[in-house]
Amino acid sequence: MFTGIVERQALVRSLSGGKVPRLIVSKPTSWKFKLGASVAVDGVCLTVVAQTASSFSTEVVPETLARTTMRSFREGRKVNLERP
Repeated sequence: MFTGIVERQALVRSLSGGKVPRLIVSKPTSWKFKLGASVAVDGVCLTVVAQTASSFSTEVVPETLARTTMRSFREGRKVNLERP
């Protein structure tokens, strides 16, 4: 469950195109995720599918792109992050 309280802000690194677009976001230094973990990015609940020391990746299904502002995300955009 998410509280609605923004924990951190981070930068979008990329939002790729394709059948299932992938969103890559800078990861706050102290954050670690297990694969399959949930994270809210600008209020949208997403699932972590990969991570590096400095970023995490999620897949964004077409329905999410159609019903949120995520399709306008560009490299360098600041987004709000929240863990459940």
